[in-house]
Amino acid sequence: WQLVVVSMPDLLAFAAVLLDLLGVEWAAAECRRLCPWRPSVANHLAAPNRTCAWLQALWRGYSARKAFAEMQRQRAALVIQSNWRGTTCRSDFQALREAAVLVQGAFRCKQAVCELRQLKSEAREASKLLEDKKALEAKLREVQGTLELVQ
Repeated sequence: WQLVVVSMPDLLAFAAVLLDLLGVEWAAAECRRLCPWRPSVANHLAAPNRTCAWLQALWRGYSARKAFAEMQRQRAALVIQSNWRGTTCRSDFQALREAAVLVQGAFRCKQAVCELRQLKSEAREASKLLEDKKALEAKLREVQGTLELVQ
């Protein structure tokens, strides 16, 4: 490092140009407008140190605000992403549930149709058996009537 002795107006002008390049317009305007001290002959050597400290404080504040804004932006992006993931997972789950209900309904419908066919088949068999029974009873009465006549 080399110590360079510069005058206060030169240092403030450099600070204004530097802050303009960094996009800190309010600080650059403050550098142009204000000179917070008027160095006398006695404190001529202390003024550049105070100016450097002031510029360093301006820079630290600027960079801290910029980092904080970036953290806020990343946090907002994280919240948006997690909300989006939650929404898509819920909609996927809802679609899966609806598909499962649809498959279950189709399966139960198929089972009900098969059971109905079985019941109809059994009912036809039962009615046929009832008709056969009635026919056999009629034949039995006829045979019994014939038997009584023969005796």
